[in-house]
Amino acid sequence: MFNAREFKMIKSYPLHPAQQDVYADQILNSDSPRYNIGGYIVLKGHLNKEKFAEVLTSAPKVFDAFKLRFDSNIPEFIGFVDEEYERLKLDEIDFSTSENPTDEAKAWMQKRFNTSFILQQDSLLFEQYVIKIADDEHWFFGKYHHLITDGYGFIVWVQYLGHKYKSLITGDDVLFSYPFYVDEAVKGFDYYNSGDYKSDASYWNKKISEKPEKLLQKRYRQPDASINKSLTHTLQLTSDERKVIE
Repeated sequence: MFNAREFKMIKSYPLHPAQQDVYADQILNSDSPRYNIGGYIVLKGHLNKEKFAEVLTSAPKVFDAFKLRFDSNIPEFIGFVDEEYERLKLDEIDFSTSENPTDEAKAWMQKRFNTSFILQQDSLLFEQYVIKIADDEHWFFGKYHHLITDGYGFIVWVQYLGHKYKSLITGDDVLFSYPFYVDEAVKGFDYYNSGDYKSDASYWNKKISEKPEKLLQKRYRQPDASINKSLTHTLQLTSDERKVIE
């Protein structure tokens, strides 16, 4: 079992096996933004920035991913939890006075996505902005390192933003609770180093003695120059499609 080491309010934890490859590759390619994920959501109509800021402020108490820190100078597969980090700030940027707000905002977001994170204990592995496009339109932009979340996690986070914001506007004061990432990381680490894992691995090695053919084949290889670029993909959902994921 992993024993956490504590120093002041920083507690260490073992990386989940799924995090280890990402962590090692990011250290080897420190300038690469390939593990930047996230996106933006369009907020139409009046935005109560005070309530929206309150939603963000509540986030670290609900999602421990915002408290995770890493240090590439430490040659171990461990992460750190900043227990004192309790409030997210709301950063704003205004493109509403630009000649073409949407194009300039997208170019700015792309530039942010092409900028890599720094793996140091005092560095945050996320960026979040409210972007003003017009008085009745704002975009919420979020950029996160793959060490603290994934595509599904981003969807869960966006859903929380919407539900929490609605509860504050209506005064319902709904309580939200989600599993802690660190707990799952420790479970994954313990299983990976257990007799059960070795037994399961032995079973599947015998069950699948030869690797099957690749299901998907690459039609072409991208130029090396494009490998270290992160691209933004915009997907417009219909009202019916949005209801399915809510």
